[in-house]
Amino acid sequence: MEKKNQQNKKMTIDELAVVVKQGFKKNQTEMAGTVKIMLDAFQSNQEYMDKNFDIVNKNIKEIHKEVQKVNLNIVDVVHKEEFDKLDSRMVDVEEVVKLRLKKA
Repeated sequence: MEKKNQQNKKMTIDELAVVVKQGFKKNQTEMAGTVKIMLDAFQSNQEYMDKNFDIVNKNIKEIHKEVQKVNLNIVDVVHKEEFDKLDSRMVDVEEVVKLRLKKA
């Protein structure tokens, strides 16, 4: 009986090569599926990141425009303050001129 089992267990090199090839092919197919899943996930993540970076860039441009408006408003405020100071000084000068004219 032991001889029968040994005879059944014997395999030719060609048969072994076929079995190994099938194992490699199965493994390769499984790996290809896994790699495809990973690439699809990466692609999806890349699209998500691109979309969000576009939103961030848009927001930065809007913030930049608002900062420019604030800068222009600051310039206007400074000019108004300078104008108010000059107006006040002009009133003082006019009063001094009126006093001198009255003395003359």
